[in-house]
Amino acid sequence: MSERQSSNLRQTHWLGMAGLSRNVGFAANKVFAANLLQVILPAPFLIGLILGLEGFFGLVLNPLTGYWSDRTRRPWLRRKVYVMVCLPIAAVAWWTFCSVHHVFFAVLALAIFYAFEQSSLSPYQAWMPEITPLEQRGIASGYLNFWWQIGNLFSFLVIPILWEMNHSVAYLLTGVLIAAGGLLTGLFVIERPERVVREKPSLRSYRPLLFGNLRYFFLFQCLSWIAFEAIASFFTLFTVKDLHGTVLDSGLIMSVFTAVVVVVSLLSGALYRRVSPKWLLVVAAIGFGILVVLGYSVQTVPQAFLLVGVAGVFWSLNMTVSYAFVSDLLRRAVSDELAANQLSGGLYGMSNLVQSVALLLAAPIVGAFIRLFGDDYRAMFATSAVASFAAALVILAVTVPRVSERVEENIADVI
Repeated sequence: MSERQSSNLRQTHWLGMAGLSRNVGFAANKVFAANLLQVILPAPFLIGLILGLEGFFGLVLNPLTGYWSDRTRRPWLRRKVYVMVCLPIAAVAWWTFCSVHHVFFAVLALAIFYAFEQSSLSPYQAWMPEITPLEQRGIASGYLNFWWQIGNLFSFLVIPILWEMNHSVAYLLTGVLIAAGGLLTGLFVIERPERVVREKPSLRSYRPLLFGNLRYFFLFQCLSWIAFEAIASFFTLFTVKDLHGTVLDSGLIMSVFTAVVVVVSLLSGALYRRVSPKWLLVVAAIGFGILVVLGYSVQTVPQAFLLVGVAGVFWSLNMTVSYAFVSDLLRRAVSDELAANQLSGGLYGMSNLVQSVALLLAAPIVGAFIRLFGDDYRAMFATSAVASFAAALVILAVTVPRVSERVEENIADVI
């Protein structure tokens, strides 16, 4: 590996710290938010609406911050500010949510947490293509997903174990991790001035994001996240109410899921340039859907451990391949690497917008179904299964070059 490649990968690891910290918050929300809200607001439908605020804020803020960051010339205000400011504020909001017991202030703090977590995401994700050459993006995506899943692992395993010993310390540690990762990435990852947008309106139009392969990809992504969020939003309550487990059991099950995702993310990154990304995503969606259907038969906590662990293989494949694939699809849509970099904030803004649509839809819909079926949390599996299989059908509409053609593309880029 050349010195330049090593330097790029070091930057990728530092970039992963903000993703780690954001995912600490993302996963802590999955483990604790519904359970904490149930104490002060024991109504599944209302809890679903409040959890859906994460999607609502993402719907507005992800494309907006992506747009702003693409059109900002000063490097420190282009990508860095969104992780160095938003994540520490989100950390304080999360600690406040966990510490107060009044409905209004708890919901307000959770809403602020969602708003600043979502504000950081699009500019952060747009940073990777700007510091990573095209031929290294599959590997970089694998490394970044590795760090992101380590963040999940903290919230699914370490923090719940600490929570069993001392609630306040667990909540404080979560806040510290969220803030620290954002600061580390902001301090150690560079923003290259030569990547800043030039005044060419044709290169600054977001029109390519709305047509061709990208529209099918975004629909696939929306359906994939509906499938995931339908399970994740109520998994702790499913474990406690239907399986008669504990919050710690839920965290341990999700930690197994995350550990599998961590390992598979590195393998998925290596496969990216060797196997068609489209078919990798088809396999990921179908595999996840089959396991969700099997979820109806889960009766015990050990069975949940096994099923969720296998599901992690397919979810990791989906996330790792998707992050690199959407960047490649944009590059093919505009046929120019510089133009693609100049639209990357909008690209990930759109990507996160459809994820937010999924967040906005999944929790309230599943909450309503749970209520309809007499507070049976197994109702979440139906929504997830339908969305997974629909996603597999949608991604088939994407047209991609054969592997040999992509290899020739990479050689041309290197030359």
